[in-house]
Amino acid sequence: MTLPVPRLDNRTYDDLLAEALRRLPLHTPEYTNHNASDPGRAILEANAFLTETLLYQINRVPDQTHIAFLNLIGITARPAQPARADLAFVLKDLKRPGDPLQVDVPRGSQVAVDDPDLDDEVVFETDRSLRAVNAAVGLSLVPLGGSGSVWQPVTRFDNEGSKDTEWLHAFHPFGETEAVGRQFIFALVLRPKAEIATPEDRMPVGPLDLYVEAAQVFDTDTQGEVIEGPEMTIAGPLAALPGTPSPVHWEVYAGGESGPFTLDAKPGWVPLNLTLDETEAYAAVVS
Repeated sequence: MTLPVPRLDNRTYDDLLAEALRRLPLHTPEYTNHNASDPGRAILEANAFLTETLLYQINRVPDQTHIAFLNLIGITARPAQPARADLAFVLKDLKRPGDPLQVDVPRGSQVAVDDPDLDDEVVFETDRSLRAVNAAVGLSLVPLGGSGSVWQPVTRFDNEGSKDTEWLHAFHPFGETEAVGRQFIFALVLRPKAEIATPEDRMPVGPLDLYVEAAQVFDTDTQGEVIEGPEMTIAGPLAALPGTPSPVHWEVYAGGESGPFTLDAKPGWVPLNLTLDETEAYAAVVS
């Protein structure tokens, strides 16, 4: 946030005119007819207008001094850059058998801002290609308490009704006491809105983007209590700096057969290559 620029003189045209009228009885007591149609009133108004213009130039002195100081230490203005914003694309309810399993959003797709307060239409353009998979989070499991062997579901998928995923409450991905080897597991449901099951579906090959929404004020914590204030703890040593290995390793289960599987069993789990992690490897936890 920029610092407020001080105004050396904040008097306006009305203030200057009122001040001049108040001084008339002191300097020219014989001049009493200073109504709006009097020629003398016109002279006062002209002087108030010119003085306000002069004060505008005076009030620009702090800005000029600031720019001169920045030039002295070698700081220059950055060139103009296009505005950036996060865009969210929401799939329709693809529930018919012939609906696609994935929808591609090519690079350069344009999205206009629908705002009646804007005089001209503002158009944003995607800077990379995207792939929206017709899937939803079906189940998420986190370690319960300080244990790494007891699991707690933090989502509920309504398979019979709305076919939507409900996040039960805020949670710590790797338990309230993090330790090496802790796991956070979530499973995706393909075609969550489908009216007819398609067991032949397989997860499309390619990169997968995941969006993580951290807990906010007035959400519920792991104990079901409402978060009353913006209290945040950041585990700095866990944060993954650009170009350094992330302390969080991603794996996908590719056993190929449905049914129970052991979480700590190596067969069936395949490591994933991490392209970008903007969550600081889940190091920033809102509690």
